[in-house]
Amino acid sequence: MADLKKLDEIIGQLDIESKKLKVFHEIYAEIEKLKADLESNINAFDVSSEKLDKSSIALDKEAKALKEKLSEIKDEIMQKVESIEEINKKFQREFDSDVTSKLNKHSSDIEVTIRAEAKETANSIENSLTKLFPEQLNEIKTTLFKVADDNDKLTKKIDLLSLGVLAIVAILVYQFFINI
Repeated sequence: MADLKKLDEIIGQLDIESKKLKVFHEIYAEIEKLKADLESNINAFDVSSEKLDKSSIALDKEAKALKEKLSEIKDEIMQKVESIEEINKKFQREFDSDVTSKLNKHSSDIEVTIRAEAKETANSIENSLTKLFPEQLNEIKTTLFKVADDNDKLTKKIDLLSLGVLAIVAILVYQFFINI
């Protein structure tokens, strides 16, 4: 009978130890699950980080290309302005010379004609310039605004991604410490 009591006590202790082992096994399984989730999140973060790096590199390349194009456009505009100034100077010299000789011959008739031609020439040059400069400036502004918008969007995505990753890590750490 004493042996039976001892056997009952041993069975009771084995049952308690079995329950403890079962609880430990559940905790260990939860830790393994958290570890796998954490590794998955780290891998996802690495992939996102890599994509972000590639996007950043592409954006830098695009910005450099746009900067180069802007520089080229600026150079072209300056060349065109210089060319126009040169043409205007040449035109002015020729015009002055012609006007002087014609004025000497027919001063009153020429005076009326010169005024009409001067107004027409000024309007033509003004129209050409007002069409040329705003179109190119608008194109440059549009390109710069697009780059700025793309940069803002990318920055917002990075911020949201960072916040999401921090929230996930915080939840996992919180769950880990709750289960311990």
